[in-house]
Amino acid sequence: METTRTTFAKFNQQLQILFFAMLVGLIGISGILYFFVQPIPFTGDPMFFYIGGAVLVATTAVSLVLGKKFMADAREKTSVEEKLLHFRQGQIVRMALRDGAVLINLMLYFFVSGHPDLLYFAGIGFVLFALLMPSRERIIRELDLGSDDVARLDSEEILINMPSARR
Repeated sequence: METTRTTFAKFNQQLQILFFAMLVGLIGISGILYFFVQPIPFTGDPMFFYIGGAVLVATTAVSLVLGKKFMADAREKTSVEEKLLHFRQGQIVRMALRDGAVLINLMLYFFVSGHPDLLYFAGIGFVLFALLMPSRERIIRELDLGSDDVARLDSEEILINMPSARR
């Protein structure tokens, strides 16, 4: 597998691009559903309300647990480069789980139940997803990087080997 070397600034930029691409995708899908799809009329059956809430709670809980595991594993790595790659993996998993909860609640509302609270769950999911926005400060805080490591990040001395998309 080919690898590409990148600086911390580009690494952070790539994470932010991924985050905003997923966020724009969620907003786009929500807009398309809202403006072009007539939701199923609500029948009063609360079953899907419970499913939607359970999905949101479960994916958030799994996201938190896996996030803590990934961050604990990342902190144990010896080099900053390895810590950053592990952080990236954990961030992608967390974002995907929270993204999925929003999509499931939207699908349940528009195509299965029509229960209006499912839209509230989707909105809460949006907020929980937005809390994962990557930033330099967040990376430093979650990885507990020391002042020497932070100085290396700022000096662009770090070159991270990342898998290349080229084939």
